[in-house]
Amino acid sequence: WADLAPNSYPRLGTDPAKLPDDGKIAFAHYLNRIGRADQALAVLGRKARPLQDRANADFNAVFAEALFLEGQPRPARQILDHLLREEPDDAVALSARARLLSSLGDHRAATIDAQRLVTSYGTIADYRLLLARIYRANRDARGADRTLWDAYRDLSGDEKLYKEVQKVLAAREDQEGLARLKSDYDEERYSRLMKELAL
Repeated sequence: WADLAPNSYPRLGTDPAKLPDDGKIAFAHYLNRIGRADQALAVLGRKARPLQDRANADFNAVFAEALFLEGQPRPARQILDHLLREEPDDAVALSARARLLSSLGDHRAATIDAQRLVTSYGTIADYRLLLARIYRANRDARGADRTLWDAYRDLSGDEKLYKEVQKVLAAREDQEGLARLKSDYDEERYSRLMKELAL
């Protein structure tokens, strides 16, 4: 939903505060993704849960992400560091800490977190894009481009990756490359459509 309609809200049919924990966490994570971290904090209650209880890991990861997005990096970092000591491959915590560290200029540490994300969850395009953006923030254009091309080859047909690779080729004014990319993308999309229709 965040990708398809980032400026509109899904109809919940209930007050977010009355949602079960899984629903609160999912909705708050969605709010973070569309830039409404203040509302995410309102949904979660503006207070972290006991960090010692691993059952609270998902809640606290989304809560820390919202804190960071609301300009509170120090408490967010403390929560994320604790979570990742206990759960080193927690996707939300890794993603949030990678973005937090990059925003603070610690691109090397951010790259390590983003690379761990890609290693553990390589089929998720957003994590590949995050790694590429961190490389670019660190002025490593070669690393960023390599990451995008690897991602596009591994996840061919992904629209977000296609658009990012398209930007790279457009910046180089590589018209031949753009035409070839579009042809490959259209062919992959057509192939997927035919497979879906055959089911």
